[in-house]
Amino acid sequence: MIQSMPPWFAAFILSYYSEPHNSNQEITQTLNKLKSLIDQEQTDHAIHEKLRLLHLGHLCFQQQNIILALNHWEEVLEIVSHIPSSIETIFNGIIYIQMASVYLKLNNMSKALYAMERGIHCMESYYPLMHRMFASLYMMYGYYLMQNDKHSEAIECWMKSLKNSYFVNNEPFLAIIYTLLALSSIQSGHIDEAQNYCEQARQYPLPNEISREFPNLLDGIPYFKTIFEQMGEDNGRKFLRTIIKYSQDCLSQILPDTNPIPVLTDEQRCIYEELIVIADHYRHREDSTRAEYYYGKALEKMTETESKLMWNVYQKLMRMNNKANEQYRDYFIEQYSKYDDENPKHFQIIVTLQIIMFQFFLAENELNMAFDCLIRGIFITIKSFHYQINIDCQSISDLFDRFFHQNQIVTITSLLTKSIEIYSNEWIQHLQYCLLRYFADDDFYRNLAKIIHHKQIDSTFQEIKSKFDND
Repeated sequence: MIQSMPPWFAAFILSYYSEPHNSNQEITQTLNKLKSLIDQEQTDHAIHEKLRLLHLGHLCFQQQNIILALNHWEEVLEIVSHIPSSIETIFNGIIYIQMASVYLKLNNMSKALYAMERGIHCMESYYPLMHRMFASLYMMYGYYLMQNDKHSEAIECWMKSLKNSYFVNNEPFLAIIYTLLALSSIQSGHIDEAQNYCEQARQYPLPNEISREFPNLLDGIPYFKTIFEQMGEDNGRKFLRTIIKYSQDCLSQILPDTNPIPVLTDEQRCIYEELIVIADHYRHREDSTRAEYYYGKALEKMTETESKLMWNVYQKLMRMNNKANEQYRDYFIEQYSKYDDENPKHFQIIVTLQIIMFQFFLAENELNMAFDCLIRGIFITIKSFHYQINIDCQSISDLFDRFFHQNQIVTITSLLTKSIEIYSNEWIQHLQYCLLRYFADDDFYRNLAKIIHHKQIDSTFQEIKSKFDND
């Protein structure tokens, strides 16, 4: 049964049977074997690839590798698949909510809020607002708003949670909501409201984490009132927020970081994978300057075999700042100068670079240059395929020289027939696969429509035809 399903799905099922309390060694051994297969890309099935990356991100999250989890979930959101839009929207909403919790762990409150807003928007599109899940979602959303100093919006979210009929009798939930309302009211300078919320929270059994500190919150209400009376509402609010931010910063320095940025002992000896990991850490913490630096260093160390990794770096740079086209373009122009379009080993990396340049020029509306890059990328792809055919033809020729005996003619003829059949169908498939690695279907046709009326198209094609006639 396991052999007939995708490895990611088999591992997903088994992972629920390999919890710490379950000591079934056979299940654990099977899961370990499958985990190596989960990394195999599902290039022929977009839906399987989305689900594979979702599960891979979940595994990374469980293993506390949250940066890699974010990377996988970003890729999931960018894959275009032909599942119904309603299912895909809900699917993406779940991913955004998971990403929000990870950004919270990284103390990146602005990104956490952004991801949470996207997630809730996806869910609101297809579920009634009184669905039970919105009570929890609005509670979390309110917390992210409070952490971004948006207290009135946070209070509005928590009020929505209180109105959810599924939780009106859930006392621990109500205690948490009223405590959050009190905290946000204090920070926004509404001390009387904060006191009222504290009194309401006391009516319910408080969770252990809150019950230990709740008396301190109640005892502090009179002092908060004094601060606001003496300093005024605006100055009192600024003073409290400054104190709270200072306390949070101190705590972040004292408490151990569960996902620290790796330390480089010798940058010159680092391999590109290590540099990309460091760049990813800075990118997800929104330190663009350092992230760009390490991505640039990683590109310098890449070789002709790393076309896919180079494309991934391009995508990460664009996720970070899709307005810095000119700056990022220079990184890849510099890489292009390292390769020779007459060297078969360089064909694939050149195609990748040409498609990246095509995207940059298209974004800047430089359609002539975009057209040239796309055409060069296509013909290098054809050249690569032609080179592979020549190798295979030579192999067949060698077979004739070595095995041309009467009793083996049938075998040779069969081999030739199969080769001809394969190549007659594979030309277009090979070119299509190469292009769809870099473009979603809709993007490709839309971008092609922009450049297809290139004013020099006829003369350009004539030059290309002359250049490649021999091939």
